[in-house]
Amino acid sequence: MTKSTIDRLGLGCARLYGGADIKESRRLVETALALGIRYFDTAPYYGSGWSEQVLGDVLHGVDDVMITTKIGLGRPSSPVQPSPVRRLYRSIAKPVLARFPALKGKLLSAARGSSPQAPKPTVRAFPRDTLRAELDASLAALRRDRLYAMLVHEPDQFALDDDDRAAFQTLVDEGRIGSFGLGLDRTLPHAPAFGTIMQSRYLARAERDDTGISRIFHGVLRHRGDEKATTRLARILSDEPDARILLSVSTVGQLRELHNAARGIG
Repeated sequence: MTKSTIDRLGLGCARLYGGADIKESRRLVETALALGIRYFDTAPYYGSGWSEQVLGDVLHGVDDVMITTKIGLGRPSSPVQPSPVRRLYRSIAKPVLARFPALKGKLLSAARGSSPQAPKPTVRAFPRDTLRAELDASLAALRRDRLYAMLVHEPDQFALDDDDRAAFQTLVDEGRIGSFGLGLDRTLPHAPAFGTIMQSRYLARAERDDTGISRIFHGVLRHRGDEKATTRLARILSDEPDARILLSVSTVGQLRELHNAARGIG
């Protein structure tokens, strides 16, 4: 795999859990490192509150990595032990469904159809007074002095303003974070002027405006119909030479398979 492709791959760390799952979670991060992946995306509540801690333990002392975390969704007061049902789904059902995307899509569509639509969030002021404390907590869990970036998680819930932007910029100026931006679980055609990084679901270049920002896409392999995950990843890596693609997987086997699919893409 060429260096340019390695630079464009990242590990999405929402599935790093502790407790009984910690061994497999550690293996995911260790395998990513062995494959040359050096970008890791996490958040305080990922993995039921375990993700930052697991990532910090494995990456402690590894200098040539870039870690992005977030602020905006609640940080658990303490990590939650995964339930037996969650563990069963993660270890057995999820890997099977990943190999049958059409079936997975039908099941997800059925679930969405039987569930009421979540109400739109009430827009509120960004909790700027907690920004430094949240960054300190993330740095402590990640065992780092500095982060590659910090993103506002699900920013649709906030009325972000110039003072919020200035508070993040101060952290950049102090050298505590390298950059900042937005991270959300939807497509983002027109990037708001807040920082230099936009993390969102994948949207083709013809449908978006990327002026002055760096794009990070998650969910690239989600809801892909009948297209194989490996085929879709290789295609999007070719179509998006400037974007970073997050791989969010549950098993080492999935990670290796996707890495092989990306091999040779410039």
